[in-house]
Amino acid sequence: MLVGPSGCGKSAAWKVLAEAIERVDKIKTEWYIIDPKAIIKDELYGKLDATTLEWTDGVFTGVLRKITEN
Repeated sequence: MLVGPSGCGKSAAWKVLAEAIERVDKIKTEWYIIDPKAIIKDELYGKLDATTLEWTDGVFTGVLRKITEN
């Protein structure tokens, strides 16, 4: 996860890192870009229903679940 103000080099940093991993370790990289300003907190992280205690994944937790399943 990369966080920081606009123009600080976040995009350049992950692109250089991904390219380095592919060149050195020969591992194909995947990335997922999520704009947290575009959705509310519950949609981003997920939420727990207080009545049923059922968890609903958000965008971020859904991506993490997909990554860990591979």
